[in-house]
Amino acid sequence: MQQKFLTLLVILGLAAGSASCGQLTLEEAQRIALEKNLSLQLAKLAVEQAHSRFSEAKAGLLPTIDASGSYTRIKEQPPVTIPGFGELPGLSSSPNNYSLQLSLTQPLYPGMSLKVLPKAAELQLEAAEQEYARALKDLKFQVASSFYNYLTAQELVKVTQNAIETAEKQLAIAQAFYEAGTVLKTDVLRAELAVGSLKQNLLAAENGAALARANLEAVLGVSLAGFTVEAPAAPEVLLTVNEEEALAIALQNRPEMAAAKIGLAQAELAVEMARAGKRPQVALVGNYGWQGSELDFEDLNWSLTLSARLPIFDGGAKNAAIEQAELGVRSAKLALEQLEQAIALELAAAVGSLKEAKGKLPYTERAVEQAQTNLRIAEARYREGVGMLTEVLEAQAAMRQAQVERIGAINNYYLAVEKLTSALGTEIPEAWEVVR
Repeated sequence: MQQKFLTLLVILGLAAGSASCGQLTLEEAQRIALEKNLSLQLAKLAVEQAHSRFSEAKAGLLPTIDASGSYTRIKEQPPVTIPGFGELPGLSSSPNNYSLQLSLTQPLYPGMSLKVLPKAAELQLEAAEQEYARALKDLKFQVASSFYNYLTAQELVKVTQNAIETAEKQLAIAQAFYEAGTVLKTDVLRAELAVGSLKQNLLAAENGAALARANLEAVLGVSLAGFTVEAPAAPEVLLTVNEEEALAIALQNRPEMAAAKIGLAQAELAVEMARAGKRPQVALVGNYGWQGSELDFEDLNWSLTLSARLPIFDGGAKNAAIEQAELGVRSAKLALEQLEQAIALELAAAVGSLKEAKGKLPYTERAVEQAQTNLRIAEARYREGVGMLTEVLEAQAAMRQAQVERIGAINNYYLAVEKLTSALGTEIPEAWEVVR
């Protein structure tokens, strides 16, 4: 029975593993990375830790209650004999001593509002959440970059393989013409050199594709075995960016901006906490207990203490701490301004990359069409004996180059869209989309 159960588990596991394979899209790759990436998991754990710290800080608003108890037994003292008075009893009437106590402590004024410490923990939580959002945004773009780099490298292998096939056909034609005596041996040699050169290019392309695949696997945290990755078609919808609107969107939605604003709030709160060191601290302490030699719980005692502590002299340490905190506020404000400039530059670079990629699409499309036509003409002229082999070889090289540039243009456009999405910190507005 147990063996059958284990067999069933193995079958289900294999079925689940095969179901997870298939064509790998960018969206699927990003989903896998979100589940497997270790850096993102660490950022998520940091958020959970910040939640715990926030709960701990809120507990500081409530009173603390402690219970304590003790039992002491001492050695019985022998009677003391005094000449003329006789024997006196021992000094202790009972060797047993019991004590029970319940204590309550409530901070009333720790030099600042009681809500300051929970607020500080809340800001830490918000900072951790924004750090997670930043890690999520960066990971998505990292996946997109690795994904399209792999697509480009993979397509380069296919283009080179097709070029080798075309060159070998041309070599066969040149060999046949040479055997027929219509061309010189140099045509055969040139054709052989062209095939050999392309095969060397294929080795480099395959190595590049293997490295790009390994990089994508490292980012995803899984093997691509069983997955197929197909190159996307040319985009049917292009983007026209409203740059002023884009900057406003980025400054509002980038997690780095939110984190910087939280950092400023934390710095301002640090000033308040530093100033609290010079103020009095007040607490209320209550005790309720009993002590005796028998467990009769009679004569219960209680006390209520209102304590205050006021710093008088510390050699200027607290003033220095306040000054440091105030400098921290100035630093946080400058960091916020610097970040705004950096985001503006990053956004400008993303928009520039998109414009460049968008502009190359129609040119590379026409270049492929022209290269195809040129290659057909050169091949036809050579077969008819009116063209030279060098014309064919040059046309083949131009065709391969045009195809490589076309593939790069398409993938670079999609990557530029992802780069713009990352720079905005949110999805691209639909109003920017224009159908070709």
